[in-house]
This record gives sequence, structure tokens and C-alpha cells, in this order.
Amino acid sequence: MAPNGAATNRYPPEVPQDHAAQGKAKAARLCPLPKRMAGPIWGGTSPEARMSKSFLDPDHPMFRRVWVRWVTTLLPLAWGGFELWLGNPMWTILFGAAGAYAGWKLIVQGPTQP
Repeated sequence: MAPNGAATNRYPPEVPQDHAAQGKAKAARLCPLPKRMAGPIWGGTSPEARMSKSFLDPDHPMFRRVWVRWVTTLLPLAWGGFELWLGNPMWTILFGAAGAYAGWKLIVQGPTQP
């Protein structure tokens, strides 16, 4: 506020109206995104393509080995059994559901490619 009680403008009159666009352009020059992050939401794919990806993809290269698929299934199930032994039903249900889902996706359905 000015001493006489009148409100003052925070910005000088020479600041252009499109100040936000100039700030974004300056930020892009100072900190450019890598090519892999330069899409609509970093991925560069459509929302439909992003939504079609599975939460646990059995075709991912990490799950190529059979023992990795079994460990990913049995570890949450074992932890759910441990939580049941401790008397924690919420964690038992949570880890049991995670292990059951992993077993369904990784072992029962399995990868589409051999």
C-alpha cells in the first residue's frame, strides 16, 4: 500500500501481459527435458496407450526367467502368512491379494511370448 492508502500495482507497467509464456520459454531454455520425457505427460504416448498397460506386465524383460515370476508371487504370499501369524488381518489381506494377483498374472496367465 502506498502511504496515502491507495493500492499500488506490484509489477511495473513495462511487464508484458504474456509474462507466463515468457517464463515457460525461459524455463525450457534453462532446464530442457530429455527426449524421453518430452511428451504430453512425459511418456509421449496417448492417454489410451498409457491406460492399456498392465499394472504387472508378464511380458516385461525382468519376468523372462521363471524363478523371478515365482519369487514375485511367493514373497508377498509368505509375508502375508507372516502377518497372519502376527495377528494383523489387514496386512494379511493386502499381501495375500498382492501375491494372488501376481500369481494370476505371472504364472497362470504367463507371458505371451515364450
